[in-house]
Order: sequence, then C-alpha cells, then structure tokens
Amino acid sequence: MNIANPIGCDQQNKTTSSPTSKEKAQALLGILGLWGMHTLNFSLIESLLYPVTQKKNNF
Repeated sequence: MNIANPIGCDQQNKTTSSPTSKEKAQALLGILGLWGMHTLNFSLIESLLYPVTQKKNNF
C-alpha cells in the first residue's frame, strides 16, 4: 500500500467496475438511491441508468 493509492489498483477496479447485468444495474441504483438525497442533481445521473433496468430493454 502506498500513500498515492491506499486501496490498491486491483481492489479499486473491482469496486468501481461497471455493472455487467440488469440485476447489477438495479442493485447499483438501489445503493445510489440512498445517496441521492445528498447529491445535487442526482436525478440526471439516475435518468441515464434507469432505462437499462426496464424489462423491454436488453442489457
């Protein structure tokens, strides 16, 4: 571990990777929703992710 990257590149890539399925996108939206009330203009971010989780759309 070094001061510039305390988490480590491997762990950081695991925790910040993009969702690879519809279920993972839904889980991400659920977690982010908790922080949404504390984030300015969160609805703009959410509006980009939400359509991916709809049944009619393929991931």
